Amino acid sequence: MELEDGVVYQDDPGTSAMMSERVSGLASSIYREFERLIGKYDEDVVKELMPLVVAVLENLDSVFAENQEHEVELELLKEDNEQLITQYEREKALRKHAEERPRGVTGCKQAVKASITGRLAEVSASLSCNNTLIHD
Repeated sequence: MELEDGVVYQDDPGTSAMMSERVSGLASSIYREFERLIGKYDEDVVKELMPLVVAVLENLDSVFAENQEHEVELELLKEDNEQLITQYEREKALRKHAEERPRGVTGCKQAVKASITGRLAEVSASLSCNNTLIHD
C-alpha cells in the first residue's frame, strides 16, 4: 500500500527473513490492522502512526536478537563453569591423594623399619647363641 508522500509500507521479504518469528508475526498482524483501518477510513489515519510502529518493531527485533546472543553466551559460560568445577574437583581429589600418599609412604617405611629391626634382633640373638655354643 502507498501513502501520499510515496512511502511504501508493506512486508519486505528481504528484511522479514532476518526478523525474528515473533516480531515478524506481530508486524504481519499490525500490517493487516493498518490495512483494515485504511480501507475503513483513509491513509491519513495511519500516516503518522505507521513510522512509529515500524521503529518500535525494529527495536523489538533488535532486542530479541541481542537477547538470543546473550542466551547463547550464557550457555557457553555455563558449560565453561561446569568444566571448571569438574577440573577443580579433579585437582582437589588429586591433591588430597598426593597429600595422603606421603603419610602412607611414611607408614610403610616405619613398618619396613620395624620388620627389619625385628629380624635384626632375631639374627643377633641367633648369633649370640651360636657364639655361646662355639665357645663352650
